[in-house]
Amino acid sequence: MEAKKLKTKKGTINKGKIKKTLKNVICRPDPVFWPAVSEGEGTSLSNALMEHRISIPDFKKPHWDELKLIPKNKRPKPTPLKKIDGLLFGISVCRCAIEKKECSAVLIEALVEPQMIVQSIIEACNSSNIPVVCLKDLRIITKNYFGIQTSCLGIKKDNLVKISNSVKEIYQKYKLQKKNENEMKSANVNENKSTNVNLESNKVLEKDMQMDIDMDQSHNPYLFRTDKKTRVFVPSNKQTNGESLKFVGQNFIKFSGQKIENKTDSKEYMRLMLKKITNNPNRKKIK
Repeated sequence: MEAKKLKTKKGTINKGKIKKTLKNVICRPDPVFWPAVSEGEGTSLSNALMEHRISIPDFKKPHWDELKLIPKNKRPKPTPLKKIDGLLFGISVCRCAIEKKECSAVLIEALVEPQMIVQSIIEACNSSNIPVVCLKDLRIITKNYFGIQTSCLGIKKDNLVKISNSVKEIYQKYKLQKKNENEMKSANVNENKSTNVNLESNKVLEKDMQMDIDMDQSHNPYLFRTDKKTRVFVPSNKQTNGESLKFVGQNFIKFSGQKIENKTDSKEYMRLMLKKITNNPNRKKIK
């Protein structure tokens, strides 16, 4: 008799299906400063930019079937656009101008994704005290008005004063809001610190009083522990000015009265946050 063959299950592998992945991402704990302007402020800024609008001629590129028959030197090219003095286009150009202190104001696209692309510009402007605002549809405005699509538009010093002043007025509002929020947070932190310090000082006073009572009542030179959680020997915190080291009583050797202060930095640093990000395995692919 012939042996029966076992049925083998064929593995079903979906090549088009995306696997679900989990990633750990380190994020900054403080809220990101993002001065997005309102609709009214946005229209006023767009109107101010519209005053410097240039005429952009229409250029339709011919089809390759027609273009290949024309030599390279004689092929039609778009007419060069007029450059406006005082405008800086692009993230890298604006960053260089901020470092050289040649920039008076910066406009950023509010719908840019991810925001980390332009976050360095905002931080550089805040550190250099340069007004910066986020304007919605800035890329569309710059393309229609100046023929260049950009997410970061800078203004040079001593140029286009009207636009830079309007940006400065809007920026001051958001700066005051941020300042008030930081003051409220620092006040809450100081209140918590003061309560903790008062509690600690009360605990220290209670321990000193208890130690004095024990020293008065105890006539035995030897010390015995009454509780596992408390110390038997607690040195006194009294200071002596200009006295040499000497043996005081039968309890401990007294050292110099110089108090060592723990110098702590006034700045408080926040820990980075760890977030878990998963992809969407059911997302639709663009065909």
